[in-house]
Amino acid sequence: SGQGVAAGAAVEVMVRPESLRFLAPAESAAGALAGRVTVRRYGGPVTYYRVTLGPEPPGGAGGAPALEAEVLAPAGAAGVGDAVRLALREDGPPPRAFPVTGEGA
Repeated sequence: SGQGVAAGAAVEVMVRPESLRFLAPAESAAGALAGRVTVRRYGGPVTYYRVTLGPEPPGGAGGAPALEAEVLAPAGAAGVGDAVRLALREDGPPPRAFPVTGEGA
């Protein structure tokens, strides 16, 4: 939601793990993000996958922190080290934007 966020303002975007999905190799989607699975954790009927997004090596030039996302998917959807692409699920909760206040970390 963009409530309380001015146009052009810095924001933090929060996306719930159930809002993301892995794309099939030949599939395309607007706004898809590429990354690599860094952690796979069993969670009962689904598995949690942590994906580091963006340039490799993680952190990119200048040592900037890597962006990460977490995805809920079936146990065999990907393995640690696999290159993957992510997209928003149409039936998932929408991303939320929060203004960056400069306080906290």
